Amino acid sequence: MKKLLVLLGGVIVTILTISPKLLGLMIQDDSTETRLIEMTGQPGLSLAMQSGWFSSQGQITIRDPIIAGNMYRGVVLVADLAVLHGPLLVTDDGMKLGMAWARILPVISGLAANDPIQQLLAEDMQTSFTVLAGLDGSLQLHMDAGALQFAEAGTYLYLDDLRADLHIAANGNAELRASSSEITVGDALNDTVIRNASMTLHTEELSATPLPGGLGVRATQLQSNGLQQLTMNGISIDYVARPEPDTRTITLQQNVQIDEIVSSMPIDSLTLTSEFTGIDENIAAGYIAFMRETQGRMQLMSETQLQNHVAQHSEQLVLGLIRSPLQQRGNVIVQAFGGEHRAALDIEWPGMDGLSSLSGIDVRQVIRVIDVTLDIVADEEALSRSPIAASVRAYVMQGMLPQDNGNVLLNASLRGSVLVVNGQRFPLEALLN
Repeated sequence: MKKLLVLLGGVIVTILTISPKLLGLMIQDDSTETRLIEMTGQPGLSLAMQSGWFSSQGQITIRDPIIAGNMYRGVVLVADLAVLHGPLLVTDDGMKLGMAWARILPVISGLAANDPIQQLLAEDMQTSFTVLAGLDGSLQLHMDAGALQFAEAGTYLYLDDLRADLHIAANGNAELRASSSEITVGDALNDTVIRNASMTLHTEELSATPLPGGLGVRATQLQSNGLQQLTMNGISIDYVARPEPDTRTITLQQNVQIDEIVSSMPIDSLTLTSEFTGIDENIAAGYIAFMRETQGRMQLMSETQLQNHVAQHSEQLVLGLIRSPLQQRGNVIVQAFGGEHRAALDIEWPGMDGLSSLSGIDVRQVIRVIDVTLDIVADEEALSRSPIAASVRAYVMQGMLPQDNGNVLLNASLRGSVLVVNGQRFPLEALLN
């Protein structure tokens, strides 16, 4: 038994001794560059490494990098690497298992001097990243920056700190998490402070952000100080873009929740959910391409040229949406005047396939084909404290607003040129001729 344990221990020591050298050779192998290009979605990436036994030194260069789905032509990102070879790695977070662990010092050039990315990755900032390459082929990147300040033309952005974590799975799925304890943005007339802000972005393909994928934003407080004072507590925003392969369409879902609102307005809290289905995937792809192109041209165009460019492409986007069938579902819950009010809106749009321009839209035809349903349930006692209290009482007395368990109800629909409000029909066809 003793000999067996000694033999087993010798084998383990041999493996742990030889493995770093083998992994170093793998890192230096040409296929490593190809895998990095595939995983990061950066076609302009090149890798140069000098491998030792337990560590390697090298440099990554990315020309025309793709950042958040936008290609920055003429921009170059150069990152010096110091790599430790696995499988046992001593990292900043303790002992880890993995292929390699690296500290990266990136420097970017080619962006405008006031660009936030340029300022974050400027040579004098010395912003460093760490990367863990997992045994499963995944990559985990971490950045922890100090205070950052950006200013341009009287506007400013301050971050007390910035922390970011990016996880890229072997299949290309990526998740980005970023957070800051306090963000201040403003100008000479107004400043807004966002506290304990965080963002989570998930995408199935890193270079194709934001479709398909999801986005989540959280903040404990948003406080705006200006002509109008506004404080919002408990903010959460969730967005999901989901492809529907059977119909070659995109479904967009959005949820917004604000637990508390303090302002001159009577609204105390807000919950909003919406879903758009049937969005043609070609329209979605065109929109993303337009946004990337616009961002790339912003530094090259005058303000007038940029406005014309946006107006032209926006018209084409709207025209494409009107031509295609589309469904929308929305729900709103509002706490206002001391009570809860709910609304649900459903829209069925069959599309106008033959439409050649926005000027050709016929409002009469729109009313004939659109299908809209609106349901509102409002707290009657709360409405009695609102500016519309007298109107609500009058409609209730006339029987036009039904009551149910302390609420007033409104049901309205538009279908086949007939408007129905709480059971009363109003044919619109005669008004359309």
